[in-house]
Amino acid sequence: MEPQYMTHELDLLIKDNTGDSGFGGMPSEWPNIDLSSCCPSLRHITFVLFIAHGPLDYVLKDSAIFIWRYALRLLATAPKTVRSVSVLFLMESYVQPEELGSTIVAVDWGKWDEVLEGFDELQELAFVAVLKPASSAEGYYEMYQRQKEVPTRWLDKASQFLGQNSRSTLLSLSLVSKSWSNAAQIALFYRIELDSFTRIHQFLVALQALPSLADYVFEIRFGRWPQSDYVNAVSTDNTNTPNILEITAMLPNLSCVEIAGFLLGRDMLRLMAMAPPIPYRRQINTLEIGKAVVITSDALDVLLFHFSASTLRLSSVSIQLSARPDRPQDGWEFDAASCSTIRRLETDGLLIHVLNTSSGELSEASVLQPFARGILESLCLPDCPLFYRTNGLTLLASFLGGDEGGRNLRTLQLNLSGRDGGDDFLSGDSETINLAQSCPRLQSISVSLRLFPPDVPHDSHSTEMLPGWRYATRLIASANSASLTCITIYVICRKQDDLSGVAVSDTVFAQVDWTYFDEVLSGDSFLEAVEFKPRWISEIASTAGFTVGFTLDAFLREKMRAAAARGIIQVGPPGG
Repeated sequence: MEPQYMTHELDLLIKDNTGDSGFGGMPSEWPNIDLSSCCPSLRHITFVLFIAHGPLDYVLKDSAIFIWRYALRLLATAPKTVRSVSVLFLMESYVQPEELGSTIVAVDWGKWDEVLEGFDELQELAFVAVLKPASSAEGYYEMYQRQKEVPTRWLDKASQFLGQNSRSTLLSLSLVSKSWSNAAQIALFYRIELDSFTRIHQFLVALQALPSLADYVFEIRFGRWPQSDYVNAVSTDNTNTPNILEITAMLPNLSCVEIAGFLLGRDMLRLMAMAPPIPYRRQINTLEIGKAVVITSDALDVLLFHFSASTLRLSSVSIQLSARPDRPQDGWEFDAASCSTIRRLETDGLLIHVLNTSSGELSEASVLQPFARGILESLCLPDCPLFYRTNGLTLLASFLGGDEGGRNLRTLQLNLSGRDGGDDFLSGDSETINLAQSCPRLQSISVSLRLFPPDVPHDSHSTEMLPGWRYATRLIASANSASLTCITIYVICRKQDDLSGVAVSDTVFAQVDWTYFDEVLSGDSFLEAVEFKPRWISEIASTAGFTVGFTLDAFLREKMRAAAARGIIQVGPPGG
């Protein structure tokens, strides 16, 4: 429904908050529909309702309120079997956070609460903000489940907020009704981003005023992701490790801590001395440190000593060596004990640069070193091109070939998309990685490979990337057939247009020995899927699949007939 053109009669109806049916005035010609009679088994109902926004005096007189009253009257007639209600906010443009004047303010939310209270089987109430077709902006999605049915601390499972630019609707809801306020706060505080001392102070003030807000925070980020060069990536308004420890200690349901683009504080000996024993450290799911972080070695030690994370993510991290009387000044390495709870490691590099600010010397620390005792269950290197990084494969082989490094790995993600960086492991005479020996429990392996050379994206006949494909085949063949259940190959291209007019038989696919690969797969009796997915570098094409003319599915079924007969070949949507 669209809002009505205003007349004097309609103006009077707008001011009538009761109306004939108790839901407020609305045009008399709008039909009365009894959903219980015509749809007795109704389970789900969706409304598309117009939202007007502007000065408060304007929206309180706007005819858009009729649509909301009519929708509520219709909902009140629905059978008690209704389990979910979705409301799509149809908007001309996005309301800015400071613009709280909108139809939402004029809606009688108390009446909505009263009607919804009558649906005993109601499980969720979802809101989706959508723009009219003329606009291409992205929307957000927020879901709310009634608190009396789900404990407050678990409401996050039903409260999602996608899109970070339009929170005005949630801010409006937080002003008009207690129950709706709780739902809005859950969505608003699920993820907090603090990129300056000012934001940190404001957040601390908010927690002191409303301590219950701490229960709603599950993810927190300190710092901002860099937009361009390294100089601008490190803020002059730096945070420090005590800030992080103070705030995270106040958030009982915290699951993820991210730190980005900040030069963290020095002189952390006192905080290190305060670190509790491992069983009593703060348990979180994910600790992410990266995106051009320059961090002092003591600060990183403190973070690892205070948090017991199951997943560690590292990206573009550089370390400044802290002066310590109890440590030699010729280098730094991860403390194995502080990493003992980590089961999943995601990193874009196997080495971290360590700068000794006193001598100016630069050294390197191994990211894999603290996990040599075999505690990892998942090693993810999808953004770490092992061919491009000098001796990348050698470092990986040294880790996996140790006594215990890979013995508990269930998941392995590798990137073999770069060029040969001088790695000895690309030599035909070299010893390869034997996954069956080094990773006997491996269940899933994924490999990212380029289809075209990075600087000649349209050269479909190039075989420059063939060594990576051959090595990937050899690596997969070495896996333990008694445990492997899934193989995923990500085909990296710049954008979908690169495949326009290109036949599969004209690419590196035609040079791979698929007959041998099919024979290898025939020995993997527990294998459930061999997936081939595009991985687009361009964000514009990130959700697109292979082009219609790039018939990879048919090509693979023809080349690997045994695997095709088992039904395990899958050419899927984008991934990685």
